[in-house]
Amino acid sequence: MSALARTYVAAGNFFFRWRNALFPLVFTLLAALARPVSFTGSPAGDRALIWGGALLALVGQAFRLFTIGHPYIERGGSGGKVFASNLVVGGVYAHVRNPLYVGNMLIVTGMLLNTGAPAAIGIGLPFFLYVYFAIIAAEEHYLAGNFGTDYKRYCRAVPSLLPKLSGWRETFAGSTYDWRRALRKDYGQVYAVTLGLLFLPLWRTWHLEGPAAARRLLPAVLLAAAAATVAWAVIRWLKLHKRLG
Repeated sequence: MSALARTYVAAGNFFFRWRNALFPLVFTLLAALARPVSFTGSPAGDRALIWGGALLALVGQAFRLFTIGHPYIERGGSGGKVFASNLVVGGVYAHVRNPLYVGNMLIVTGMLLNTGAPAAIGIGLPFFLYVYFAIIAAEEHYLAGNFGTDYKRYCRAVPSLLPKLSGWRETFAGSTYDWRRALRKDYGQVYAVTLGLLFLPLWRTWHLEGPAAARRLLPAVLLAAAAATVAWAVIRWLKLHKRLG
């Protein structure tokens, strides 16, 4: 492995270890410090862009939940390090090697578009894409080292990020979706995405239309956020009391 590749893998291991704290912090700073603007010059055009971003984020989150409900690699690692007890090649992994990161990239792209801030998009998108590609490099280095020829054969058959479009029906014929596992594994991220999609429009309205317009939206946003928080608390309680498997 070249020195550049070793550096890339080391960066991926660093980001993997600190991602749960670093990623929300970076996104929050970008969203808070970058000023939203009108991209298209018309309210209708800006709304279309923002709704498109929200849809992209929701599709990414749905793809994550779909992946986790079927056989999937341990996404949390072990002790802050990349880890896999076995090589998963079934479920969504039969069509794309890194489905969770596909979902993450869609989410972060959609959320950055939802800020309506060119600086947040221009800085955040290259940063997060670099981070995810570095983490993928670190994970694939680990998997190649632990599963050898089996993993190399898998890499030749399955693309890294662009899913194979054929064979989905055959892959999931007769399979059972474990919604409890998907919920207990990803409820925190679902909650974070929900809050982002609620408060980013409020922040954008404050800058583009003024405090009075933002205050008109505030009650509905707070009510929806409270409902999301109650749902998060219920799911957490169910998880802690082993009610979700």
